[in-house]
Amino acid sequence: MPVGPVIDGVALPDVPLEVVRVGKHNKVPAIAGVNHDEGTAFVMALKALVPNVPVIPTEKSVEDTIYYVLQDEAAYVYGEENLGFELAAEMVRDIIFHCPTMALAEALSDQGVDSYVYGFEMNPLFPKMIANINTGDIPGMNFGNFTSFSDKPVSKKNPDVFELYMGHPPRRRGDAYHKVSDKFSCMWANMASGGSPLDGGAVCPAEPDLAEWGEYMGSDENPLGQYLHIGKKTTDSVVPR
Repeated sequence: MPVGPVIDGVALPDVPLEVVRVGKHNKVPAIAGVNHDEGTAFVMALKALVPNVPVIPTEKSVEDTIYYVLQDEAAYVYGEENLGFELAAEMVRDIIFHCPTMALAEALSDQGVDSYVYGFEMNPLFPKMIANINTGDIPGMNFGNFTSFSDKPVSKKNPDVFELYMGHPPRRRGDAYHKVSDKFSCMWANMASGGSPLDGGAVCPAEPDLAEWGEYMGSDENPLGQYLHIGKKTTDSVVPR
């Protein structure tokens, strides 16, 4: 992305990941997470970042973008399963969100910090084109049980940002979204209270059944790291990455 932290040598002495890798950070337990479709909202911005990319990327422009951003050593892993918009969204998702999150979680673990990682895929959160968009998990963990979502239809003629983000689809109390939100908010409250998403001592009025959630590098069976998959059917699973 064309923006980032300002490394001034005082308030921020180095790239944040490098600060963690050398142990010059506040060593407290941490949660890091990613959404399945983090990149969808940013595909339209590729035109401003990569030379000669149209607003709606073509197969050729996406291929050029991948090599422009990732270079040869990483571009080959994407193959030809998805093309066009989907492929561009996957590339943006991985290089900007998923890979840096995993690197941070591993660096925190290497410094002896308890780090927990989650992957969020709650379908259908939004229509297929944007799906589990960047920030789409926030309403669920914001102690609101998705009640900020509205039944008000989105205006196609003059939509505003709030309507686009909060207007679809409708939520009803007690549905799967609320149940996941109860777990989300309880685990976050535990983390803030006692440094553990499961044993932090928080009072959770909904009394949700919390999933097993191991530390990112805490399993010998998953030496590359493990994360909690949060969604309708797989909330209670710890999945190797």
